[in-house]
Amino acid sequence: RHTRYISVTGVQTCALPIYQAALAWAAKARASVKGRASKLQWIVDDLVMTAKIGKAPAETPRLEGLVKDYYDTAFSLPDGFKGRNATRAKKVAAELKPWLDKGRIKKMVETYAERCHKEGKSAACGKHFAALMPGV
Repeated sequence: RHTRYISVTGVQTCALPIYQAALAWAAKARASVKGRASKLQWIVDDLVMTAKIGKAPAETPRLEGLVKDYYDTAFSLPDGFKGRNATRAKKVAAELKPWLDKGRIKKMVETYAERCHKEGKSAACGKHFAALMPGV
């Protein structure tokens, strides 16, 4: 079993080089992984780490790309929002909520929520978007 855990802990006086190195490493790992389910795991880890860094303007395009990758991959899997991926969907929803004030990210999430509804995806898909955007 592969270990896929990325974390920067402790108090640092200058975390910028550390998080940039972690993001670069995560991007390489995500690009090299084989299999959609494994790719989804790496995308979620990268998305969570990127979202936790904060709303730095430089990170917004990266997060937008990860949001697109996450939903495209989740929709391509029969269990993209179910089973073990339901836990990942909860993580994504929790991390994206604070970013919904960013117009492009909110629009992306709304577009995927609409797709979930139109395609008649699983109840788990609908539950994900209901948790992320109540009332949608």
